[in-house]
Amino acid sequence: MSKNIIGCLQNLSCEFCQRTDDCPEKYGEKRTYEDYNLTVHYYCVLMSSGIWQRGEDEEGFYGFLPEDIQKEINRAARLKCTVCKKKGASIGCITSRCKQSYHFPCGIERGCLFQFRETFPSYCWKHRPTQKRLANCKGSSQCTICLELVEQAPAYNILTSPCCKNAWFHRECLQCQALSAGVYFFRCPVCNNKEKFQNEMLRMGIHIPEKDASWELEENAYQELLQHYQHCDIKRCLCKNGRDYSEPDSKWEIKCCQCCGSSGTHLACSSLTSWEQNWECMDCRTILAKSNGSAQKWRKRSLSIPEKANGDSLMEDPSPKCPRQSPGSHLGIHIRSPKMNSSLFEGGYSKNLSFDSQALKDNLYLEAGKMIAVSLVHGGSSPSFFSKTLFHCLAYGTENVKPTIEDVADVNILQAIEKIKSATTLGSLESAINDCSDYLASIGCLKSVTALCDKNILVNEILNHHVIKRTLLPFESFRQAYYVTNPRNFQQNFLVISLQFTVYRDQRRPDALISGWVTYRRQKVVSHL
Repeated sequence: MSKNIIGCLQNLSCEFCQRTDDCPEKYGEKRTYEDYNLTVHYYCVLMSSGIWQRGEDEEGFYGFLPEDIQKEINRAARLKCTVCKKKGASIGCITSRCKQSYHFPCGIERGCLFQFRETFPSYCWKHRPTQKRLANCKGSSQCTICLELVEQAPAYNILTSPCCKNAWFHRECLQCQALSAGVYFFRCPVCNNKEKFQNEMLRMGIHIPEKDASWELEENAYQELLQHYQHCDIKRCLCKNGRDYSEPDSKWEIKCCQCCGSSGTHLACSSLTSWEQNWECMDCRTILAKSNGSAQKWRKRSLSIPEKANGDSLMEDPSPKCPRQSPGSHLGIHIRSPKMNSSLFEGGYSKNLSFDSQALKDNLYLEAGKMIAVSLVHGGSSPSFFSKTLFHCLAYGTENVKPTIEDVADVNILQAIEKIKSATTLGSLESAINDCSDYLASIGCLKSVTALCDKNILVNEILNHHVIKRTLLPFESFRQAYYVTNPRNFQQNFLVISLQFTVYRDQRRPDALISGWVTYRRQKVVSHL
């Protein structure tokens, strides 16, 4: 179709309102049916009082058949618009005994209200629904969408949110947002309420189309997310081929910041020995340093966060002299160390599992369990730091274990438990509970006490949460290693027996007897494989 023909079609006027405007946002889609010599706006058809959809959505004009549209045009030709005094006023006020008739554009300009729901009723400017004026609402406020000033008084062009009393909008701003977001994403811009907000906006004449959001329909809208950042942002780039040069599997490969992904460095420019090493840009490193400092202050006054060893953090900053190791590469040193200061465990000589979210994310608990299991199977030294509680959890399951106060390594929580346990009167017990009420509420153990004996139940609940429930995910990951390294279930029995004698060796068997027992069990396992 030539441009001249397209231009002629666009200049054709709507048979209802006699306007040539092609503005989908205001009047809906404009469509021409050459066979019927018919041009109409969608909203002019939709709001007409004497027509209904007899076809499917894909038939005619979204269900309105051309022959039905022509009949409605003939009916409206006898009706005069109350606003412009011209013929073709196909829309009438739904209020009984009201004789107002008007074109759709004329009704918009005069302040008529059209509801895009159910039977698509129309209200003239005298009978349209209104919003209640809120008490103590004076002066002006900002439109939450365009941020221009609006009067804090409900009117045709000014609407307020039903869920947020201080949220005001221009009708035009709300209508544009609704057309863009569609029924699935249109909600209150302030509180994100959907159902209540949509119902009120439909009542007040905002058209919310049943379609996906415009940003979801745009082709290749998120194409830029597939582009990998390739630029070295180090102050002194050492690459002779420039900052944008990247050669895979070499020291000139560009690695992005593990936190933001929007900064990069050549491996050689940051003294990284391999691409697997983690690296943070200076901006992210500064933020991490501040957040770590805040965390240290918070630990001093919070009962819910356990203390961790400062020297073995998994988020150390790399330096040119001591390149940062990848997660898990230094774990073996921690497991074999007599001091055992890994953040995976907590406690003194007898240790339990701690909760480290970063270590859990990096599967370090699974790696630690594998390391111990493989070490035992292949003749390595036994871990001498497991507590009785940790051993019993591994051997018999967490549901069959009752932790003791010796299993608590956090000083603050230990003091809270001791204070509750040592209470001699109901008043002192309530005072002890009140002192740590925030912590008890956070773990779901805050409850009223009616007798002094309730302290024993409370202490057991705190111990069970801190030692068992809090570390349940790390424990499942740690325990999984004993099944990964367990062909035909023979090695599992060997590991459990070995751990049992490791835990109790100081009390029951000398080291020489343990060594002999481990060797005997290993030979028995191997003979079955």
